[in-house]
Order: sequence, then C-alpha cells, then structure tokens
Amino acid sequence: MTFEETLKIQLSAIRNHDLELFKTTLHENKEIVCIEPNGLYFKSYNGFIENHVSWFNDASWSIDFEILNLCEANDFAIATTKFRLTEKDGVSVVANATAVIVLATTVERVSISEVSKSPHAEAKKIKKKAK
Repeated sequence: MTFEETLKIQLSAIRNHDLELFKTTLHENKEIVCIEPNGLYFKSYNGFIENHVSWFNDASWSIDFEILNLCEANDFAIATTKFRLTEKDGVSVVANATAVIVLATTVERVSISEVSKSPHAEAKKIKKKAK
C-alpha cells in the first residue's frame, strides 16, 4: 500500500470516527511520536491510541480534509493537509488549519509523527472557554 493510500484511509477513519480502521494504518511495534500544539507529547503506540480514544468516540464534531502536498521517498513520506473541524451543528467552526504528517513507512503500515494544530486539542480548548 502506498503512503497516499494509507493517508487516505487514515483521513477517512478520522472523518468517520473509526478508531479501529485508523489503528490498522499504524504499526504497533514502531515508535509513534505525536507532538500536539498544547505541549502533549506521545512516544508510543499505546499512548498515541489512548489519547485519541475519547476524541474518536465524541460524536459532537465533524471534519473535512484536503491533501495540499504529498512527497513520498523510499523510507518516509510527508503530507500537508488542510482541515476544517466543526461542531455537528454545522455552524461552529472549532479549527480551520493545516497539519503536517510525517510517516516512516513499513511494508504495509506506517508509523506516524505529527506536528500539527491538533483538532481535538483545539476542540477541548474551545469547549472549556465556552463553559
């Protein structure tokens, strides 16, 4: 599977709140580094997945992606995506930003290293401010 195919599966899984499908694109035995804008840092598959469980289970948001750039080499790939995160009411925009995703490829799965404006971190900030 190519990086682009894997990325499209990941983005579709996020869009559809499908954590199980999302996990199929990650390599459980590889280091996964995730640095979020709020300073949260994950360096393991389990930590990365645990951080995303509640977000995938939260039905109050929807997200759309556009792949802006994609570059694939032998052992790694990088993509820049634009995303728009909204509340289910379709009116409240939680985040409208870009994310850079760097993937180190394996035979069929990828490890993910992400430095981005995390949609769920931003959603948490906005929801806290609203309370």
